[in-house]
Amino acid sequence: MRYRCVDAQKAAGFPVVAACTAAGVTRSAYYAWTTSTAQGPAPRHQEEVRLVAEIRRVHARSKATYGAPRITAELGRRGWRVNHKRVERLMRLHGIVGHRPRRRRSLTRPDAATAPAPDLLGRLFDPDQPDVAWCGDVTYIPTDEGWLYLASVIDLASRHLLGYSMGTHHDAQLVCDALDTAVATRGRQRMPDTIFHTDRGEPTLKVELVGRHHWRTRAEARTAIFAWIHYYNRFRLHSTRGYLPPIEWEQQHATISPLPSTMAA
Repeated sequence: MRYRCVDAQKAAGFPVVAACTAAGVTRSAYYAWTTSTAQGPAPRHQEEVRLVAEIRRVHARSKATYGAPRITAELGRRGWRVNHKRVERLMRLHGIVGHRPRRRRSLTRPDAATAPAPDLLGRLFDPDQPDVAWCGDVTYIPTDEGWLYLASVIDLASRHLLGYSMGTHHDAQLVCDALDTAVATRGRQRMPDTIFHTDRGEPTLKVELVGRHHWRTRAEARTAIFAWIHYYNRFRLHSTRGYLPPIEWEQQHATISPLPSTMAA
């Protein structure tokens, strides 16, 4: 098994010496093993080498955030027929680890002197139709130049990040700009039947991007956020949505029930 591990590492592009050291075998012993199997590795082993290489590619594309469940789902989308237990075993064997976020303590405290806004959502945090409910959040992003504030609007059904706005001030205009962008994304001027709920934003960006990087300037942070949002909407798999990316989920949903934005006003 150790020699096969070295073989897989070599196939993935790692130096033989480093792979042998990691596996705890000598280079001469590894080459002796390859000589003894001169007829070539068994078909199952060849397939496993290819599978490990594909797992590495999926893991790298996710910026090392995917664990075994999402990697298994993405492999299935790429035509591989493999169960999650096998993926877990190979990831463990080859030291491929997904990002495990730490539980964050919320710093948000309600203002006791202010009357609470009515709960129009009625705890409906998981609608099955797009544009029934949107949620908004503001993320504080530290840079060496100071804070960059990101207001975001997400559709609770598809998890599509519809609108966002970034600025150096945390104010109402930042949120309004994000909402305007979200409405424009739907090709509408108004969304009279959509409920907008605040402080129920999806923390994925905080966990997968902000919490794992440091930026010197706000411009660097903006560039990284633009790229991440594109990846999130088009490629990131969501376990609560059948391991589909948000835009793909909406496209599939539209074939069954059109989005409100595509219906006659």
